[in-house]
Amino acid sequence: MKNNPYERRKDTREKRPDILIVCEGEETEKNYFESFEVTSAKIKIVPTGENTINIVYCAEKENKKNKYDQVWCVFDKDDYGEKFSEAIEKAKNLNFKVAYSNECFELWFVLHFIYLQSAMSRNDYNKKLKIFLNENYKKNDKKIYDKLLKNQNIAIKNY
Repeated sequence: MKNNPYERRKDTREKRPDILIVCEGEETEKNYFESFEVTSAKIKIVPTGENTINIVYCAEKENKKNKYDQVWCVFDKDDYGEKFSEAIEKAKNLNFKVAYSNECFELWFVLHFIYLQSAMSRNDYNKKLKIFLNENYKKNDKKIYDKLLKNQNIAIKNY
């Protein structure tokens, strides 16, 4: 049987995956992730102001409203012990992905410039970023992604 030439063609485009990112910071992480130039997926970023296990609960609640193809929980690893381990385990059980930074998100920014093997305090991250960026580091800088982009391969290697 031949196809009807007047029949509408079916949509053959691949569906863009829906990705949910639930993050700890209300601005720093949100600003960073919103700067990604992504056309292959639909991304929703939910800043919570919460940490570890509460982020996973927020992600679970948001995912129930609108089933996402991929869910990411992003938080700092400054809650060592039970809550951190519980968050990792719960996310794993829900098939969520987890990205966490050791102490604070700014570590990822510093890795765009240097490799670190030792611990640093949050204040030291900010001091280093001031030197590397040749300007005062502002925690909620909406342009931070653009400022770091040229060094992204270095950060990935340093991670």
